[in-house]
Amino acid sequence: MDKEISFLNEEQKQFLIDYVKTKKLEAFNKIQTEASTGYAGFEGASSEDLQLLIDEWVLIDYIDNGFVDKNTPCECGRALRYQYIVRNNKSGQIKRLGINHFEEHISLKKHVVKKIKKEFDLIDKEVSEISERTRVKWSIENVIHYIPNDYKFSTDNINRQLDMGLALSAKQVNSLMKEVNQTILSDNKAAKTFTPENIDLFNYDEPKKISTVFSLTDTQKETIRDLYNRGVKSSRVICEMLIEDKIAPSNRYSTGKPKIFPNVCVFLEEIKGN
Repeated sequence: MDKEISFLNEEQKQFLIDYVKTKKLEAFNKIQTEASTGYAGFEGASSEDLQLLIDEWVLIDYIDNGFVDKNTPCECGRALRYQYIVRNNKSGQIKRLGINHFEEHISLKKHVVKKIKKEFDLIDKEVSEISERTRVKWSIENVIHYIPNDYKFSTDNINRQLDMGLALSAKQVNSLMKEVNQTILSDNKAAKTFTPENIDLFNYDEPKKISTVFSLTDTQKETIRDLYNRGVKSSRVICEMLIEDKIAPSNRYSTGKPKIFPNVCVFLEEIKGN
């Protein structure tokens, strides 16, 4: 990646280096979570949240030296440029590995290693795409023609990325377009619902917020609130932890998503709103 980003300033370079690290940790731990739980669909969950659900090895750090360095060897002694640092959730043991030795040193199954390598390759390609688009002066205005004033991006990273003059990848653009379209759609619905002719200005009271959470028990609500306050923000991860601790039933939809998921999402929105 060094040659591809050599024309960027130091802030931009560091952002992309951190981006790769974050995405690889999330990818490794998402695949491990799916292998551990037997279920998919953990998009949006942080690496830290996912680590709570993994039985064995989690990725806790990633180092790119920029060159093969004897000071960052694999467990077998081979000098590495890219070193992946994993921890066993049961024993606390830490190992430092090259990507080709996941199967040999921590006994990951071949199909899991193959999937991890594929995801890592996609992340590297995405960063190359961001770099190349930045080099040719890509502009978001040429792709998304209308963004509402004071639009709040789903992640601060997107905002930072644009502010520092970095382009977005096609994946990021697609995600952003969906968000913007949803925001516009929601605003239009709200505008149609609350129009001046529908409101008696002399007798109008703003609607009171009514709780829509009926099926969660007090124990479940207390546990969800505790997990949220401890930093677990993913609805899906919270559901899996409730099931694992036998606080919630394990009933699932055909997609594998827990049936308690919608109620957890609504309750989390209430927590955020308070």
